[in-house]
Amino acid sequence: MCKQHLFRCDLNRRSTPIQVAATTYQSISSYFKKERPDPLTRELYVGALLGTFLSYPKELWQSHDIGQTWFHYNKVTTLPFPDMGIKAKIFADMVTNAQAAWDQGIDFLDPQASDIHLLKGVEASKKDYRHGKFMTEKDFLSWMIMHNVTVCDLGAGTTQVAFKGVTTSRPSFPCKDLSTLSSELAKKKSRAAHNMHIRNSVYEGLQ
Repeated sequence: MCKQHLFRCDLNRRSTPIQVAATTYQSISSYFKKERPDPLTRELYVGALLGTFLSYPKELWQSHDIGQTWFHYNKVTTLPFPDMGIKAKIFADMVTNAQAAWDQGIDFLDPQASDIHLLKGVEASKKDYRHGKFMTEKDFLSWMIMHNVTVCDLGAGTTQVAFKGVTTSRPSFPCKDLSTLSSELAKKKSRAAHNMHIRNSVYEGLQ
């Protein structure tokens, strides 16, 4: 069950998060089973992935002994992430790799067309990465992220959660909006391309 917020960071805003979510079921047979059966070959938006990671309190995932954290949050530690050469043992390492990819200006990553590969999330089980399968808790998040949707937590105002009749403390973070950074990245790329065009034009004029 998805009870978390969804934040759209697609600059083109061609569809809403709910519209993207509504296509999940029909994509199971076409995309997850046929087009990209290997989970480590599926595309993702690095900004949406990083924004999703940063929207969860990583101090709760400091080791494999995560206790009730597993039941109270989206399963972000099962998600695939870019392999930027940083060994990943805990969730914070996944965040570091995603941040490194973002810092290098990588926005959209297609593992089938890139030298950068994906790694399995540190809390993923073998069945989470079975070929041609749709693993609901992981792959619903993946579907949103590959459509440039950041999956946020409940929000910073949440302090407790009732789970199976028991109320326990549950820290939460506000959503991390990377759309501004995406916009700035797009502007930088546009300016760089424009400057390169000017330099080439000047060079050709001097010949």
